[in-house]
Amino acid sequence: PAAAQNVLVFVENVFQVATTNYTLEQSSSGNLAGPNSPYADGWYIKFGSAPDLAKPITVLHNFDK
Repeated sequence: PAAAQNVLVFVENVFQVATTNYTLEQSSSGNLAGPNSPYADGWYIKFGSAPDLAKPITVLHNFDK
């Protein structure tokens, strides 16, 4: 995606605001650190605070293609 605003993220049908509730981070050559690292190359959604594990997360993307 060209920007976080081109991705729609919902947590239990509640819209999440880009750069307020989440950011996009790109991993290339395993440069992202965190649990379960190293990560495969690509884009990842990073929440400001962890969503409840019991709530479904829906991500709609590819609007900028």
